[in-house]
Amino acid sequence: MTAKRIDANQHQIVADLRKAGCLVVSLAAMGDGLPDLLVGYNGHNYLLEIKSATGKLTPDQKRWHLFWNGQIDVVHNSTEALRAIGAVTDDSLV
Repeated sequence: MTAKRIDANQHQIVADLRKAGCLVVSLAAMGDGLPDLLVGYNGHNYLLEIKSATGKLTPDQKRWHLFWNGQIDVVHNSTEALRAIGAVTDDSLV
């Protein structure tokens, strides 16, 4: 298993998701390309991969994303994360 570092923006994104009423579980320590967050919101589950502004998917992450037969979003900030789960549709709401 390849361990994964946590991007600096993850703590703020998690805080903002929780403020919006989400349940958030960090999967970052799992490594091997697994997305960073499992988010529960309004009866649905979402997988979010957090990247810095210039971050790119690793080869393990690319393989995992291709393998996964479901929803997964790559987000760079809280606005993108909240938009990915449907909590906001306009930047002015964040």
